[in-house]
Amino acid sequence: MIEIDLDRAKALVNECIKERGEDFVYEKEDSASSCLYVHGVNREWDEDQEEYTILDFDNATPGCLVGSALHKAGVPLDKMGDARRNESGSYDLIRDLELRDELVKVSEHAANYFANAQASQDAGAPWGMASEAAAKGQTLYPNRDDETGMKTGKFDALSGDPVV
Repeated sequence: MIEIDLDRAKALVNECIKERGEDFVYEKEDSASSCLYVHGVNREWDEDQEEYTILDFDNATPGCLVGSALHKAGVPLDKMGDARRNESGSYDLIRDLELRDELVKVSEHAANYFANAQASQDAGAPWGMASEAAAKGQTLYPNRDDETGMKTGKFDALSGDPVV
């Protein structure tokens, strides 16, 4: 079983940041409305089931920050990238990996850290900023100009889930 406490979660995220850079901004794959833990999954829409059927993971790669971190910890891409899990929230993914697969054990603080980092990433924050805010129990949201409503390129930190 893969055990991830807060220190391990931070170390995994830092490894991902080291590879892609602190200024790396996650881009959603294709037209996905949310991040994906795994990119490049060969899937096909099943009209009858109204869901994707996974065909293969031959070209799959880790996607978002949490997917990349969990993969570094040893979670196989096919466990994160199935049709149901790939777009789920990080708490749901972690719970499934813990309870259904008995693959990981993630501490509450580590799960909160991942969720905070994920929310910041999904809001467009660079991974370095997302990690720093998550470690403080914060999430980042784009700052908008009061007059135009346009994004200013800066982020506001809001209280997220507690990590300590």
